[in-house]
Amino acid sequence: MVTTIRCPTCGTLSNQGVNFCPKCDTFLPWTDVVARPRPTAAIELSVAATKVAMNAGEEATVDLTIRNTGRNVDRVDFDIEGGSNEWTVVEPGTVNLLPDETAVVRLIVRPPRNSMVPAGTHLLVIHARSTIDPSVDADQRVTVEIAPFDDLRIRMTPPTSRGTTQAIHRVVVENAGNHPVSVSLFGRDRDGAGDLSVTLDQQVLQLEGGAGAAVTATVRPARPIKDGAARPLPFQVVAQAAGHAETVLDGVMIHEPEPAPEPAPQPQPKVQAPPEPPARLIPPVAELRRPRRWWPIVLALLLALGAAGAAAAAKFAPDLLDNDGGGGQQGQQGQEQQQGGDEQQQGGDEQQGGEEQGGEEQGGEQPAELPDFTLTALQCALVPEAGELRFVVQAANQGAPFGDAVTVSATAGDLQGATDITIDQVGTGEFGVPIDAELLGTAIEFTIAVDPGDAVEEADEGNNAGTVTINLPAEVDQPVNLCG
Repeated sequence: MVTTIRCPTCGTLSNQGVNFCPKCDTFLPWTDVVARPRPTAAIELSVAATKVAMNAGEEATVDLTIRNTGRNVDRVDFDIEGGSNEWTVVEPGTVNLLPDETAVVRLIVRPPRNSMVPAGTHLLVIHARSTIDPSVDADQRVTVEIAPFDDLRIRMTPPTSRGTTQAIHRVVVENAGNHPVSVSLFGRDRDGAGDLSVTLDQQVLQLEGGAGAAVTATVRPARPIKDGAARPLPFQVVAQAAGHAETVLDGVMIHEPEPAPEPAPQPQPKVQAPPEPPARLIPPVAELRRPRRWWPIVLALLLALGAAGAAAAAKFAPDLLDNDGGGGQQGQQGQEQQQGGDEQQQGGDEQQGGEEQGGEEQGGEQPAELPDFTLTALQCALVPEAGELRFVVQAANQGAPFGDAVTVSATAGDLQGATDITIDQVGTGEFGVPIDAELLGTAIEFTIAVDPGDAVEEADEGNNAGTVTINLPAEVDQPVNLCG
């Protein structure tokens, strides 16, 4: 048995002969001496401070005191609950203690200056555990107060655009701070000349720490350019978080003159159908076919009569020879009848053939009018964020109206892209062609075509396609116009 006394102030156990508490320095009256067994494993943990206030990106330390109150040598392990191993740690993480021996370890707190650790209060629980008996442990709590900081990032793509009536820009706002912010957005004419207006589809953004959002900015010139050269129109997009200075982005719209109107398609002359013959000249079909059914019977009768006459002439040949050509006259008469029958049959066949040919001419279909597609305009831009070459193709129909969708495409070997558009008079289609990084710095010849597979029959199949050579830049970090 070991005689111990418990400190009336902090409750620490001390062995016989100790007059003052080793933890709080309180005098120990030995009137309350109690004889009790000393445990095999026992530890005590105390902390120098229970609250720490700091800024993100800085480092703070708190001393922890560990004491072995058991009767055996023990190894104590430390771990932290409530924090992350990336910004909280106890050094050293393990200590060996003799009975009644104490050691000091440090709690190190290093919150990074980013949105990973939000601003506010974080509760850390430090556990100390005995290796001899895992059920024996001690813990202390430390509160860490991290101050908020702001880091607002804004960018616009593309910084430069082209257009006749409007241009579209994408504004990306990111909150890289460690607390929520409210961001106000608006656009303005940089020179204040009133040459353009800037409209944003969202004017207020609520962003949590580490969150981002994209806003579409539409730039419209105040007046169109009828003719002449294009001119730049500078503008600004301004972002401001509550209680902070403005962040200004500069952009330029290249205002281009309006294209000349496309000539109206000329109407195709209509082919006049031949006049129909009078109804009385077109006999019914039954009347056309009825004579052909009777001609074989008439012809057979004539042939039979001719054969009978020839037999009679052979039988009475002597009498006929004595008669001044009577038999010859009869034979001549039979031949004339047969010849007349053949001519009558031939005339009937010619009449039927003529009537059938006239019916075909009367009921034949006239050739239909056809559409005629042709390319009228082309624009393209390299968009590095999407990894593609973006095409805008304009086509016109100079022939008959065509209401179905027609394919427009851009092809260069294995590189290809396409979309379907409807071309009443003028139609525009937009599509992308993926571009790998190894193609940067090279020149690529693309074939731009309307109805590339000739799926639609046209009046002119030779004006549907054209070629354009595009020189890709070697390095690019934002969209760039390459043609148009």
